[in-house]
Amino acid sequence: WLRQQKKACGFYLNLTVLFGLLTGFSLIVQAYLLSMILHGIIILELDKSHYTNEFLLLLALIPVRALLAFARERASFESGKRLRLQIRSAVLDKLTELGPAFIKGKPVGSWASIVLEQVEDLHDFYARYLPQIILAGFIPLTILIVVFPLNWAAGLILLTTAPLIPMFMI
Repeated sequence: WLRQQKKACGFYLNLTVLFGLLTGFSLIVQAYLLSMILHGIIILELDKSHYTNEFLLLLALIPVRALLAFARERASFESGKRLRLQIRSAVLDKLTELGPAFIKGKPVGSWASIVLEQVEDLHDFYARYLPQIILAGFIPLTILIVVFPLNWAAGLILLTTAPLIPMFMI
């Protein structure tokens, strides 16, 4: 039933996942730039001036990741808000359909709990948990795709230690 309610979130749920993926990609690029700079300076003993462009790109990615994280939070909040509005409307419509005789069967506090608290609890499921399940499958797979061609030994280690449970949720 919970997964069937995704339609209420509109495209904001997909937008949340997209911003999460972009944040993951920018993290991979930052890690690549950092490793390239450190390898050149420490291992190859090159001068720091050889890596001016990489330093600038690394610094430029910091606000980009911050903006992507902000956009992800806004999109996830909007998807949760749309879901809560639709569920509340459905619950109130059902209570109106059932009539006052049915409503009197339970205390007013229990109806308020259903309409307010329990519907509010759905927000975290759609705003945080559901997008994170998808990201938990895609981000390690993306890292594997990036790392494997660069270093097959590290790719094999990543492949054997990566959590497999989220992989078949893709």
